Amino acid sequence: MARECYFLGKKTTAGRSIATRGKAKYLGGVGKKTTGISKRKFKANIQKVRAVVDGGVTRIRVSAKAIKMGLVVKPMKRTWTPPEPEQTEGVERLLDLPPIRGEVEDHLRSTPIGVGRHRHQVGGMEARSHEVPRCLPGFDD
Repeated sequence: MARECYFLGKKTTAGRSIATRGKAKYLGGVGKKTTGISKRKFKANIQKVRAVVDGGVTRIRVSAKAIKMGLVVKPMKRTWTPPEPEQTEGVERLLDLPPIRGEVEDHLRSTPIGVGRHRHQVGGMEARSHEVPRCLPGFDD
């Protein structure tokens, strides 16, 4: 996809950078001398925005000038919210359980290195008290 404004057609253009030395004549010097000329690029200030195009919302690349000029029509804010998810039996069962922090720590200490190790047991380290491992004894579904 080209780096070009959807409305104004602004895009990267080529140019030159001129390096000079010396003091300007109007400041009392002998004049500025050119010491080098190199190629450079002038890049347009292109932004990716969501806009209404042909009745549909789409992402387009537009220049900052087009945004300031008011050429971009922004879509309306979304007011829809997802419905509340219903709780399942498994979730209710887990919510009603008493804390099992001691059982988890015992399980982690008793598991030998290299056997049944998971992300929460990497390198022989025990899970911290605020972390709950994914595999708990007695909760196989």
